[in-house]
Amino acid sequence: MKKQEFITNVAMMSASMLLIRVVTMSFQIYTSARIGAEGMGLFHLIFSVYALFVTLATSGISLAVTRLTSEQLGKCGGTTGHIAKKCITLSLMISIPASLLLFCSAGMISSRFLGDTRAATALRILAPSLPFLAVSSVLRGYFIGLGKVTAATLGQMTEEFSSIAITILLLKRLIGTPYAVLSLIVGQAVAEVVACTLEFGMYVIGNRAQCQKRVVIRFSDILSISAPVALGSYLRSGLVTLENLLIPSGLAASGIRDALARYGVVKGMAMPILFFPTVFLQSFISLLVPEIARRSAAKNNRSVCYTAEKSIEYALAFGVPVCGIFLCFHWELSLQFYQNTEVGLYLCMLAALAVPMYLDSVTDGLLKGLDQQVSSLRYNIIDSILRIIAIHMIVPRFGITGYIGILYGSELLNLTLSMRRLIKVTGIHPHLPQNFIRPLFCVVPAFILHLLIPTWGLWADMAIFSASYLLFYIIIAACTKGTHGYLN
Repeated sequence: MKKQEFITNVAMMSASMLLIRVVTMSFQIYTSARIGAEGMGLFHLIFSVYALFVTLATSGISLAVTRLTSEQLGKCGGTTGHIAKKCITLSLMISIPASLLLFCSAGMISSRFLGDTRAATALRILAPSLPFLAVSSVLRGYFIGLGKVTAATLGQMTEEFSSIAITILLLKRLIGTPYAVLSLIVGQAVAEVVACTLEFGMYVIGNRAQCQKRVVIRFSDILSISAPVALGSYLRSGLVTLENLLIPSGLAASGIRDALARYGVVKGMAMPILFFPTVFLQSFISLLVPEIARRSAAKNNRSVCYTAEKSIEYALAFGVPVCGIFLCFHWELSLQFYQNTEVGLYLCMLAALAVPMYLDSVTDGLLKGLDQQVSSLRYNIIDSILRIIAIHMIVPRFGITGYIGILYGSELLNLTLSMRRLIKVTGIHPHLPQNFIRPLFCVVPAFILHLLIPTWGLWADMAIFSASYLLFYIIIAACTKGTHGYLN
């Protein structure tokens, strides 16, 4: 992929993902106001179990189809439809049993682990959507491997918007009832079916336009990539689910009376704001994985190293100002979105987490593109095990402050392990201190300018802060080592 094409695809995906994130963020505010913090806490508990079965159903096949497709194009080109067919078949063979397992075990999970009878009905509603979600995941990975950003983003937009529309219609009927939370569940389940149908139609139409030359691909080729990812993901997803179940009980043991509501404020309100800027990183990372895989398959080591170093540099250049924005505007953001100052307090406490979290996401994407997904998953599993132990020991004593401290320690550990592996595999010199100090020097004058100029409103002030930072960053970059194109 040429530099201009890569940048255009990143911009296109970022714009669409930004639209999706803005709409879904507004939707979360809408739903949290109607079902309350406790309802949001219950919803996230249900989805923590659902996420475990999603991991089981998808089994790393999306990464496999992206890698195999991009590597095929990097080596010799040709048609790749046969890769998608094999991956779809394998995904159905795994996701259908996963769907049946979730449906049959919903009652036991809700009574023994979640302690809420509403969860059983919700999990049974979600169960039939797993095969559709698995096929949709494969098709999006296939589109990204081909560089068809429009098709991948269109499918995701269809899923998100149809889920929102269905949920709003149901909420009008169920609001004020014990089953209001189920409206979010039904909306999600139906949206998976709608999105999968659209994406499969786009795949069929696009495949007809290709010549019928078959690409030799075996299930073993897929499993060599997906199986290590799947096995690690199963374990890590189970650990994450256990972690999410332990947090409310740990908070209750610390003396917090409204533990589920407090959990809902952090996980369902503050964390979505913290994750909002990742819309730009997700677009970049999703295209970075196949790009790195193509360059690695072509044995272009110099280009791989250059791309990895620049990716790390710009991840820090992005994460530091985002942290600054959260520190400067946490109260305004919490009032703008939730009319709740408690959210602002937690957002301020979590603000600095943006820097290692965003950098770790980019590093993880680089490792996956370099066929190092096993190492990445191993680090995630180690991180999850240590985090569960810490939650069990620390949260009952220190409450929500202890949990936030655990998040920082966990993210720094994961980043350290992943960065060491990336350096070992590629031999790059990421220059982390220099790449961190430069954006830090640019944030300080942007913050001072923010204090000096009159307030024009939240969004205008944030825009001025961001523009000031960008201007200072360009000036310092030009004075130190000049500006370079992103990909050569």
